Amino acid sequence: MENDLISYIATEIPELKDHIYPVFTTDTEVPTLVYKTAPISGGVVNETQLEVKIIYKDYDKCLELDKKLQEVLDMSHDLVYRLHGGIRFRSTLAGSGGTEDYDVDGLLVFEVTRYYLIKWRKRNNG
Repeated sequence: MENDLISYIATEIPELKDHIYPVFTTDTEVPTLVYKTAPISGGVVNETQLEVKIIYKDYDKCLELDKKLQEVLDMSHDLVYRLHGGIRFRSTLAGSGGTEDYDVDGLLVFEVTRYYLIKWRKRNNG
């Protein structure tokens, strides 16, 4: 599921395509997306929490990418499931960790954190 979901984000927001990393990044030269997943429930329809952090030295760019990410992942207004790779999924914005700033080797870096709930199941291939 994780690989298909990240592939979906990369397809929908091409400027992040080669800058999406699990858990952490040391790349501050370009905007990056860092993610973590945590299973919530299993069964036929699974539920997973996705934590995403947009990290970059330009605050306005972080907010711009956050808005694009919300347009792609916050499907609370839409009842249609998306098909991508081997999964059928629907996601909704579930919370925010806010915006933080910190110093990385003398460079101020900003981080915008959001949480999404992903309801998904494996696609039927027949």
